[in-house]
Amino acid sequence: MFEPVVFAASACSQVAGQATVAPSGGIAGCATRTFGGREAGFDRPGTLFKMARETADVNANDALLIYRVGRVDQGIRQEMRLRLAEWDLSVTEFTALSVLKRRPELSNAQLARRSLVRPQSMNEILVKLEERGLVRREVDPDHARILRAVLTPAATELLAAAEPAVRAIQDELFADVPEGERQAMIDALGSAMAKLRSGRGNGARRPAGISAS
Repeated sequence: MFEPVVFAASACSQVAGQATVAPSGGIAGCATRTFGGREAGFDRPGTLFKMARETADVNANDALLIYRVGRVDQGIRQEMRLRLAEWDLSVTEFTALSVLKRRPELSNAQLARRSLVRPQSMNEILVKLEERGLVRREVDPDHARILRAVLTPAATELLAAAEPAVRAIQDELFADVPEGERQAMIDALGSAMAKLRSGRGNGARRPAGISAS
């Protein structure tokens, strides 16, 4: 799937993100500080650095951590959309293919959970990928109503070309972050993901219709 920091930030943001509230409509400021002002490869409309420049009036200490994670996720996904356009892939399509590369023969529901989308949306994604000859679905021999998805050779070849472009995002974003600090961030985000999935970590009552997973 994504490299650890990129995916963890995205996962944490999407699990918690529907309830995330932005302070004063501004960015956390962590982008320019963490990335050391490095804009190589990112100085294009709609990227994280553009958002940081446009909303730099908010003090970094004023923003909630969950807001910072949300803004980083937003910028990463925008950058992924730009880079994956070369292969005519959406972020969710790339995610689904990447998951299937590592976990073949998942059901629609299993793949949806691991790709951070709803089962209905995943079914639509798989239909499109099947039409492009990137995925095929086979009937589960033990459960005739379950279809299990696998990659085609064309998908494997496409991922081999596209994955380096996504990995490069993480390398560029965290070029100035020491490896030890990067690992600490991965561990912290992983802990947050686990708590959110188990329903812990929030003292407030969960709104109706919002699940922990």
